[in-house]
Amino acid sequence: FPEDAKAWYAKWNNWFKQMDQKYQFTRFSQGFEVFPRANLINWDGCYKFNKKKDGGVLFFYRNGSPEPTRTFQMPLVNAGTAYHLYDPEDGKTFGKFSGKELLEKGITVNIPNQFEAKVLGIEKIN
Repeated sequence: FPEDAKAWYAKWNNWFKQMDQKYQFTRFSQGFEVFPRANLINWDGCYKFNKKKDGGVLFFYRNGSPEPTRTFQMPLVNAGTAYHLYDPEDGKTFGKFSGKELLEKGITVNIPNQFEAKVLGIEKIN
């Protein structure tokens, strides 16, 4: 691997390890009725969210959909909790939402290019 690729993989690997230590997110996989069956012309994804610990990782895949933006329901959060969603790649905040807002409105995700993905961390705001 080139050095820059090693650094990229190490960064992601470390972040996933930290999130798994906090939330054991790898033990959970929720698709609910939120994500359609994957095919080449739609969006796909999954939530790996520990409801008892109020945190985890959200995965979104655009596949070949002509739509660069899509809104997804978040039926797994606790209504009375506030959440911070962020992009672990650049550390930027994606948004801060009440659980009620996530349950009722969901989140809108933008992936500009087909066949690309977005990963978001979700954590309870203390």
